[in-house]
Amino acid sequence: MIPDDALAYVKQLRLEKQALGNYFVSTYESVPSVTALPDQKRKFASGIYNLYACDIAAKPSGAQGGFPLHTLKSEEVWHYYDGDGPILIYEFDLETGKCQEVVLGLAKRHGSTCAVPQYVVRGSTIQGALLADGTSWCLTGASNVPAFVPGDSQMIVDDNELLHKLEDRFPEKKELINRLTVAFL
Repeated sequence: MIPDDALAYVKQLRLEKQALGNYFVSTYESVPSVTALPDQKRKFASGIYNLYACDIAAKPSGAQGGFPLHTLKSEEVWHYYDGDGPILIYEFDLETGKCQEVVLGLAKRHGSTCAVPQYVVRGSTIQGALLADGTSWCLTGASNVPAFVPGDSQMIVDDNELLHKLEDRFPEKKELINRLTVAFL
């Protein structure tokens, strides 16, 4: 069971529940196509809605919704639309050893001076997201350039070598990495 406000969006936007617990629908694909990546011709841009929500009845206390660590070939622009709190986007850079946390939300509504309503994740970046403490749901969108295709997404839990590199490079973030990988299995 998800919060009533979240359920209203699921119905209104005809979002479909995904295996990872989020609710999703594709909203846009451009008419023009490009050959921006060497592996295939694709649409120039695409857009989606993604709703993240905690299923309080099914998950243990303190469990968070979100999306596990993955990479995309295309650039992704996250958009925050609504919710009872922000979502935290995590980016891991193996080269520099930096882990960045971005608060995606509405600063005025959520009382956070560092929240932003839009954020760009560059292609091939290791990224994941978790609902912030106290947040039970949020509706986001994403725009991808070039357009997203399912083969673009590489889940980190499906690549043991990359997962071990991540754990070795970020030993202080082991608990966070676990929450962004194993916790979704």
